[in-house]
Amino acid sequence: MKSTANHGRTGFSLVELAIAMTVTVMLGGMLILALESSMKAFRTGTTATEVEATLSRAIDDIAERLKGSATGMVDPIPPAGFFTTQLDFQSVTGYLNDAPVWGAPERLLLELSPGELDDGIDNDQNGLVDECRVVWVENPDTANERRTVICNWVSETLEGETPGNNADENGNGLEDEPGLCFDFDGNRVTIRLTIERLSPEGYSIMRTNERTISFRNATDA
Repeated sequence: MKSTANHGRTGFSLVELAIAMTVTVMLGGMLILALESSMKAFRTGTTATEVEATLSRAIDDIAERLKGSATGMVDPIPPAGFFTTQLDFQSVTGYLNDAPVWGAPERLLLELSPGELDDGIDNDQNGLVDECRVVWVENPDTANERRTVICNWVSETLEGETPGNNADENGNGLEDEPGLCFDFDGNRVTIRLTIERLSPEGYSIMRTNERTISFRNATDA
């Protein structure tokens, strides 16, 4: 005599399989989105770290080159409330009979990056407009001139500023200052620098630093 008792189920119905597959796909999609978001954040963070490192090295380099000079060996020195983007200077290389021996002329300047024009257009198509670079020049304007790029990716204006509106929007006492500028207070010079790059996703990463230094050789030449 055959038993009529119900046996336990050994499989899933088509409806149950469909539901399980749908849940699996949804969870997989959520996981992929989370991974993509994490990768974007990682790439953006990596770019920000690179910008900050570049900015720190550049400020250190500029400051170290200027420290060995003196106010009498720097040109120009703008009046209070004004700035310059180029400095010609000489630094002490040693002493002779307690008198400083001045080295060859040097120059620090801000210039447009290769391929860029000062026209408000992204001429080199890298996502930035009118970006610049900082250059150190040894023996400027001579046959022995030698140029070294200190850093690229310098912003057209210092962070917080809008070019050409004659306003001090970032509250530092200067108006419409560019991404690199120098301003003076007696024997001290303040270096301000803004670097901007785009992350792989196209997000703007902008960082700013400033350093005020005193010349080691305070006595004007």
